[in-house]
Amino acid sequence: MSESTVETPPSDLEIATDILDPIIEAGGDEGKMVIALIEAEFKASKALTLIRLVLESKGLLLSNKDRYTQVEENLANWDFANNVGDWENIDALAVTLSEEIEATSKSQALASIRKFAKANSIELPAKPKGAVGSRGNKFDEFYTFALANRDASPGEIVEFIDGFGSTENQAKKYVSFFGGILGFARKFAE
Repeated sequence: MSESTVETPPSDLEIATDILDPIIEAGGDEGKMVIALIEAEFKASKALTLIRLVLESKGLLLSNKDRYTQVEENLANWDFANNVGDWENIDALAVTLSEEIEATSKSQALASIRKFAKANSIELPAKPKGAVGSRGNKFDEFYTFALANRDASPGEIVEFIDGFGSTENQAKKYVSFFGGILGFARKFAE
């Protein structure tokens, strides 16, 4: 009787790695990766999960668990429990952590600080509330800009938003959001 060898099919992660390696090496963005995996007949949600797993395995993306571990180490080293201070200190600490820990945004750092505080029964100061009736400086600034510049081009909107000092991702969201407000301002003026 002869032995037959049965090859196991490659896992989704192995297939995704083979598809994504050339895109990663070429410096492709996440959009190209998603398209490539969808073209390989992965569902969008599965594609996003696989991208995250591939990037984590290559050390190009930090997992939430690894990020929290690094934040936890930093906070313990800085004696955070005895140096909480006010909200400005917490905000500044989140900025510092986002700069020191690779692939970590300020909001991710802040979430990790909150998790650390909860796990260690540390009471954090409350975040100050904005002025009553105000949605924040960026909204107010753009609202004023939109009313004064109802005929602004998309380029002028981008130029105005560049003044916010936002990340590229945030700027795209602002352009979309504020572009809608400007469209409303134009219709309102008619």
